[in-house]
Amino acid sequence: MSQGLVFTIFFLTVLVISGLVHWFLYARLVMALEITSVTALWLLRLLAGFLALSYMLARWLVTVAPNWFAVALNWFASIWMGLMFCLFGISVVLWILGLPLRWTGVWGMLSPHHAVLNKILVIGVCALAILLCGWGMIEAQLPARIVSVRMPIKAINAELRQMRIALVADFHAGVLVGERQVNRWVNEINRLEPDVILIPGDIIDHPPERVTRLAESFRRLKAPLSVFASTGNHEYYIGLDKSLKFLEAAGMRVLMNERIMLPGGLVIAAVEDRTALQWKRTIPPVEEVLGEEAKTQPTILLNHTPDVAWARRATNAGADLVVSAHTHGGQMWPISVITDLTYAEHHGLLSVGNGFLLTTCGIGYWGPPMRIGKPPEIMLIELIGKDEPVEIRWQ
Repeated sequence: MSQGLVFTIFFLTVLVISGLVHWFLYARLVMALEITSVTALWLLRLLAGFLALSYMLARWLVTVAPNWFAVALNWFASIWMGLMFCLFGISVVLWILGLPLRWTGVWGMLSPHHAVLNKILVIGVCALAILLCGWGMIEAQLPARIVSVRMPIKAINAELRQMRIALVADFHAGVLVGERQVNRWVNEINRLEPDVILIPGDIIDHPPERVTRLAESFRRLKAPLSVFASTGNHEYYIGLDKSLKFLEAAGMRVLMNERIMLPGGLVIAAVEDRTALQWKRTIPPVEEVLGEEAKTQPTILLNHTPDVAWARRATNAGADLVVSAHTHGGQMWPISVITDLTYAEHHGLLSVGNGFLLTTCGIGYWGPPMRIGKPPEIMLIELIGKDEPVEIRWQ
């Protein structure tokens, strides 16, 4: 599949979903307020059309528009996207809750008061959506919570028991997640004094030439045994070659379907995100990436997108732990409902095969600059023996 076709499918998918959601909100607003003016209806349609296109337009303008305008439009479109999801989710919930009133005829009995009740509902829905989005923007800026994980591995030794491994992902550094934000996250990670830092993808979200200074921010990450990264889907969307050069300048060791052994015998391996297949890149079998040493050496494997069946295959081939990201844990309601249905383990720890799949909800955000119920997080992994109980503790 060509890159042009991938982008076309992605664009049309986003456009159709956005268009349907905006049509639903437009229809609900017109019915609730009983708008009949032709002029008002057309103004609302034009506004809905612009809002439906605004995020895709903002993403495109990053590459061609003056920086100040691109930043302003991205902030507007991203905040509106979050507000749109909240308005849609609340409206759907109210519509479902209202079905019994319609079926029993209660709503019909209230017909003399429909106009007033509908206005109250519109105001209430908008107020609640604004409050949710406001909280979401605050929560996205809170210090990352630390998630402690005690992870059993084979061939444990004294050196590995002392090792501190930080797992963090989904920075989505770019126009919205800028230098100040990245520097703050880097400081939070460094304060944990990890020996190794693992970043399974989606590190950068906009063309590197527009955010070159962010490489210096990432270079401040401190880990004696290095910072290891794998590719996420967004590294391909903005151009793989450019992304890899940026990550190299950022001081990260990007593992591309390869493995490396650290002191103490710990093997760190990584595969490219499955998006690589859409770019006609070949991803070797996981058994080949892990090699025979994974059967005897403690092994952690980075794979951006959580896939239970694939993770089971990896652990059966010798990996003790597969670490993933990508889902953001849903990032905010109601998207979290969709990711929970889509991914068997969209956030947290799952026993698979002969090991475990650990999915972080990430530290940054994509689309809406908000997190509702899924605050930024850094996972701190402690290695223990196979006969010791696994534990994950949310602080």
